[in-house]
Amino acid sequence: AYTAQECFACHPIDDPQDVGQAPNLAGYGSAPWLRAFLEAPDHGRFYAELNEMPGYRGELSPAELDALVAYVRTLPGDALADVAPVSSR
Repeated sequence: AYTAQECFACHPIDDPQDVGQAPNLAGYGSAPWLRAFLEAPDHGRFYAELNEMPGYRGELSPAELDALVAYVRTLPGDALADVAPVSSR
């Protein structure tokens, strides 16, 4: 799904310092946080009206979402990988 949905266009994964147009997802949030984010990134819990990313609820099957979350969680990240980013928006 990462390739098929062209996530790489905005979310770089090769260089942890490369922020691209959107955050590098390596080590970004817990598995439940990532799944909820991928389903509805425009939800108030995340980026609300500041969001530019499409949501994937209904676009990806539950199994595809699980696979995408699992893939992102395998990327080398920082020590806070299990801590969900906090949105103040």
